[in-house]
Amino acid sequence: MQNFIELPTSNTFEEKSKEFYQSKLAQRLKKKFEPKPFEENYKAVFYIALVTSYCCNGFSILTASTFTFSYLYSIFAKLPYPIWWAVLFSGIVLILIEALQRIITPKLFKNSLQYGFKLSSLITVAIILSLSGLSIFFSYNGGFDVVEKLTQPPTYTKPNLRDIEQIRTEYKSLIADADKDAKDYRDKKLYLGRLSDKHVKVYHQLLEKKASLQTKMIDKINLAENQNTKTLSDAKTEHKEALASYQNSVTIKGGGLASFTIIAQLLFFISIFFMEFFDYKTASQYAIITSPKNESKASLLEIEYKPISANGNTTKQADIRNQIGFKSGSDKPAKSQLEQKETDKTKTVLVQDKHTIEHNGKRYTLNDVNNFINIYSKRVEEAKKNDKFDLAANRTKTLEYWKSRKTELQKA
Repeated sequence: MQNFIELPTSNTFEEKSKEFYQSKLAQRLKKKFEPKPFEENYKAVFYIALVTSYCCNGFSILTASTFTFSYLYSIFAKLPYPIWWAVLFSGIVLILIEALQRIITPKLFKNSLQYGFKLSSLITVAIILSLSGLSIFFSYNGGFDVVEKLTQPPTYTKPNLRDIEQIRTEYKSLIADADKDAKDYRDKKLYLGRLSDKHVKVYHQLLEKKASLQTKMIDKINLAENQNTKTLSDAKTEHKEALASYQNSVTIKGGGLASFTIIAQLLFFISIFFMEFFDYKTASQYAIITSPKNESKASLLEIEYKPISANGNTTKQADIRNQIGFKSGSDKPAKSQLEQKETDKTKTVLVQDKHTIEHNGKRYTLNDVNNFINIYSKRVEEAKKNDKFDLAANRTKTLEYWKSRKTELQKA
């Protein structure tokens, strides 16, 4: 058997590749895995955190308002317009607590991210915890009040009872008729003041009819009274059971709502922290993080925005290094080509010539620029080895910036 080898006229894999790159799936995957800055990746989460934080504040005010209103109303009860006084002071107290939390809490998180947590921050933490404790206390107790205000307890409805007077009236007329029949019969049949034996028998039968009606009336009244007593007892028992069920429901729902106030407070702190973290990460991408030379504490950080697109080497405090070629907060740009500035301890002369370039108020030589390029090249490789691709991209931009400045210097 002879095998034939047929060579294809086109590259099947290349056609499949072209087909894939033109598909919507490829476009979606390209967009999905395309490197984006931090603020674009987490923009939606930032707005969710923002809305959540305000919702937590609103929920806290809503649940706490019933408790504070009831308490303040009891204080202002003897004053004119006590309701309006209670509403006014409740609103002031609750809004003030939530506003202070929104002002102080972001500052604590911001300073902790930028400078690291200090022992002096413990005072701020104590203030925040105190405000949070008040908010939770008011909201927790108000959670039960909210459920009670929004639900109605079961009301007692008097059951329909048998009318005893109606039964008595009905039989009284029958008894009266029977009594009249007996008397009329006796009056008609009397002879010389006496009834014959035959008439006496009939007369006794009429009296027995009257007595029977009286007995029936009494029995029926007793039966109706017993039925009414049982009906009332059943109604009261049912009402007590309904009240117990209502109280149990209020306890469960109120307890759940009260417990959620604690969760809402935690969500508030988480949302505020993420918002501050979002700002810090975004700022650190487009700014240079340096350790000021005039500060004795190395943990103090300064974030300075630069007019170029170059990014800092890292956003983590542990990785912070002095950025090369960027001014720190203590440096000031030269005011002219030749300027002398004398102080008690130092004397600095800034000279500008055609063999230097200006960057952020300072002059740099070709050797300085080459040094910057070498250092940033190493930092790019270091970031790639550690799989920090966003950081590598940012450092690459800074590297390209210094390369362009080198070309500018060489042409001068």
